[in-house]
Amino acid sequence: MRLLEVAALAGFVLASAAIGRAVVSRLINPRALPAPEWAPYHRFESGRRRVYVRRGEELEPVGEVVVNAADYDERFVRLMDRARERAAMLNSER
Repeated sequence: MRLLEVAALAGFVLASAAIGRAVVSRLINPRALPAPEWAPYHRFESGRRRVYVRRGEELEPVGEVVVNAADYDERFVRLMDRARERAAMLNSER
């Protein structure tokens, strides 16, 4: 039983050291985080679904569709396809 306790303590100390090392390296070199990529994004706003391309908090509008439109599904899918294409193009420019 004593050996199991020592092994658990050693594992805890090693894991804590690894986490501490990661935190310190992020504080020293904040650019260690990769830049966020553009991605399609949508949300409801006042009876409309708006489609964007987003990177972090930055939004680029692609279009919108009224929720009760007859061709809502088709238009929403087309807008999301355009958003995916736009995101791929913006990501390839970097």
